[in-house]
Amino acid sequence: VGLTGDPEGDWGVTRTMISDTCHPPVDYLLARPSTIPHPDAATSQTTAVLPANGANYATIANWIAAGCLTP
Repeated sequence: VGLTGDPEGDWGVTRTMISDTCHPPVDYLLARPSTIPHPDAATSQTTAVLPANGANYATIANWIAAGCLTP
């Protein structure tokens, strides 16, 4: 699954990565947060792109959770 830069297409691809808005960390989009190095051969990378405890991860998780419809 890859993003192309086309907003409408990328929205559709991103949406397919979300299966449970009430539990964002289990969704494909967040299930495997970034680690160092990523990919494994990227030895020059010094910081994770999307660490699980980072602000960007929280932003995405909150965006997903906003779609949770609880009774």
